[in-house]
Amino acid sequence: MRALTFLILTFSAAVYADNQGPQSPSMTEVPIVSLNQFKVGNFWQWTYYEKGDASKIYSTERYQVVAAKGNQLTFEIWTKVHGRSEFTPSARFEMDYHRCYQAYRSIYKQSIPLIMYGYENGKWSDSGFAVGSVAFEEKFNCNYRFYTKITQHYLTKFDQVKSPWGELSLFQQWPRASASQLKSFYVLTAGPLQGISYRKTFNPQSPDFFEAILTDWKME
Repeated sequence: MRALTFLILTFSAAVYADNQGPQSPSMTEVPIVSLNQFKVGNFWQWTYYEKGDASKIYSTERYQVVAAKGNQLTFEIWTKVHGRSEFTPSARFEMDYHRCYQAYRSIYKQSIPLIMYGYENGKWSDSGFAVGSVAFEEKFNCNYRFYTKITQHYLTKFDQVKSPWGELSLFQQWPRASASQLKSFYVLTAGPLQGISYRKTFNPQSPDFFEAILTDWKME
């Protein structure tokens, strides 16, 4: 377990991918998550802050791998509202990692369907339903492409952050579609967190925006 008590210090250094930044001059791709990162028991927690203020915690969200067989992965999402002592179940979903790996290999993005399960009467439902949610992709990068032109569907941007685990380089696949929810900054720095979301701002145009920051994780 990593300590949760720390001061979050970030400094914005976001630049377009064709400018100088923390990326390698020879970079042609950015990292996506690997199947090896999703072992049973591994988890990641993001703390949500009101208006990005580290003193105003709204909630904490935990993703945990509860089953893994080949490419088939099952996650549970648990949430703890600030001021409460226990996490409560929010969602359970199954997905095929290969769909993540293949999602951006052709001209048009391929869907990454999730099978979602509800929680009722103290247990997960036996039957699930397919959804086109970004619940996986907003936390774990599947887009390996390095975008340098403003005419493309995305633009790769970079940032630096001082985290509890040292200074990290981040990247973002900024979507041209304003309604897209895929606006996370993922870890670029080589290591166990590579390709995993470090920060995401929700409703950035609203005065009541939230910022989610990775604050704890466990990986075997």
